[in-house]
Amino acid sequence: MKNIMNYEIIHYYPNKTTLEFINIGVIGYSSNFFSFRLLDEEIEHLNCSFINIKALMGTVELLKSKLQNCKGIKELARSDMYFDDFGFSKTMLTKVYGDYQKELDSVYGDFISYKFEKPKIVHDRREEIKLLSKEIIKKEFKGSVSFMENPYFDFVLNIKDGKKIKQYPTIIGSLFNSADTSRALRLLIETDITKGIYGYINHTEEIIRHSKVAKKTLSILEEKLNFNAKNFSNENTIIDSIATLAA
Repeated sequence: MKNIMNYEIIHYYPNKTTLEFINIGVIGYSSNFFSFRLLDEEIEHLNCSFINIKALMGTVELLKSKLQNCKGIKELARSDMYFDDFGFSKTMLTKVYGDYQKELDSVYGDFISYKFEKPKIVHDRREEIKLLSKEIIKKEFKGSVSFMENPYFDFVLNIKDGKKIKQYPTIIGSLFNSADTSRALRLLIETDITKGIYGYINHTEEIIRHSKVAKKTLSILEEKLNFNAKNFSNENTIIDSIATLAA
């Protein structure tokens, strides 16, 4: 059953004069749910010269003590909580297909914890999709599409078109990771390839939440870099994406 959860991002302002902020937490709520997540061990990995870590830790602890006593959004006394160094974003909505807490954790990941993920996590996800694509091609497109390893790209799709073979050099990456999109540009410069496939691994809900960034990235990939962006986030989208190329 599909439900709706309201959520707000908590901003920390090291200096309200400049209006610069970092996201330090999220609250999620509905008619029968209220919960939150705040920066925890991630604080240790912050490397910003303009942020007073002790002050930030104090703010996080203050927020935690206040939010722990709230049973619902109506009990959130914002006027009593508001100081010069933090505030709440506008209310946003997300669909919940199962557990509310899992959806809140997902929102936290999209807005906050992704910044602290180690590169290995992104690499593992890329390898996971690469292996999944190889298995799908072998199972679903036997004879019409083949998977070929490549020293520069993640792989190359060889698609039969009559008596000809069309080659599609493919990169697997995120729409929200600058290292991934920069890699697309670098490969165009370093190889003789003039176009390719960018298989993005982001799920629909993440793209909806960050629709402006997603649209801008897709525009750059397709119009500036000549990459055909395809959804490679799961088995079904990989099948659909390859099928459109092979049609």
